[in-house]
Amino acid sequence: MRNPRTRHNGLMAGINITPFTDVVLVLLVIFMIATPLIIQSGMRVNLPATSTAEAQPEKSIRITIDSAGAVYLGKDRVMYDELRQRLARILAQQPGSPVVVMGDRGLRYDLVIRVLDIARAAGARRMSLGVEVRNDLTP
Repeated sequence: MRNPRTRHNGLMAGINITPFTDVVLVLLVIFMIATPLIIQSGMRVNLPATSTAEAQPEKSIRITIDSAGAVYLGKDRVMYDELRQRLARILAQQPGSPVVVMGDRGLRYDLVIRVLDIARAAGARRMSLGVEVRNDLTP
């Protein structure tokens, strides 16, 4: 029989995974917080401000033009040449959907007009311009 007072000098067979689990959980939390910021950072647009805008329906088709003039259809970057075909395909699947053009406030005006012309040529009939709504502005 074994004496409880004697010390066993053999090797420990188990592995302590508590520190590993702590590190994995911390990394998981960091990635959960950082992922939305990474996804949103692709399209930085400073919209013009207004206090009298109306809310757009959630099912609108969004075209974004950033300060460098890059065009995004939804979240996908597209070239001006392919915007008409891709928008026409979306409008064929969702007829009557409003198109919202969201242009950066520092953007040249002719780029916004060019996108509006492309959208009309693709079949868009309900179009509007995206703005930032601020209550501290006087109309």
